[in-house]
Amino acid sequence: MIFRFAVLIVALGTACSDAGDSPEGGVGSGGTSSGAFLGSCDTRAVAGPSAAQCRDWSGDGTVDVSVSCNGLDGAFNSVTPCPSTGRVATCSLDPAAGTSAVYGYYGPDYTLDEAQDHCMGLNGAFDAAGSGGSGGSGGSAGSGGTAGRGSDCPPECLRPYECVQMCGDVPVNNGCCPCPAGQIDAITCP
Repeated sequence: MIFRFAVLIVALGTACSDAGDSPEGGVGSGGTSSGAFLGSCDTRAVAGPSAAQCRDWSGDGTVDVSVSCNGLDGAFNSVTPCPSTGRVATCSLDPAAGTSAVYGYYGPDYTLDEAQDHCMGLNGAFDAAGSGGSGGSGGSAGSGGTAGRGSDCPPECLRPYECVQMCGDVPVNNGCCPCPAGQIDAITCP
């Protein structure tokens, strides 16, 4: 019994010291992770707060990121990262549960300023990518297409909200956004 306890203490001490020694994933690091590529979630073609985005996840976490992608109504790919073509900027989030996310913002729905505003709302590290000074990149003033993105919805979820007006109704997938007033999450039904 004492031997098992000693092994447990050594294992915990090693795990704690390894996590603290790593330069990646710390505050202000841009959310990089030393783990493997876990998958991408393409939401460029969906409607709602995740429109015109694509996320790359990496890390050593045990979170099933495909479930989060399903909650966003995105296309999950466990092999191929998000495309760089058409990407205006990226936003790297600090790791959570051993998993890092890098958001990609795509034009013409996002301008550089709109991507930066969204990233700041996530407390991420912003990186302008593909802006290269091409003269036509800022021409979406007045589009209003990104107003309110992410304002009421968490950036990631472990499962989608399935909303109903009353238990027994057919649930409606509300992605990562909580159910609207007058509706409840079907998971709370008996």
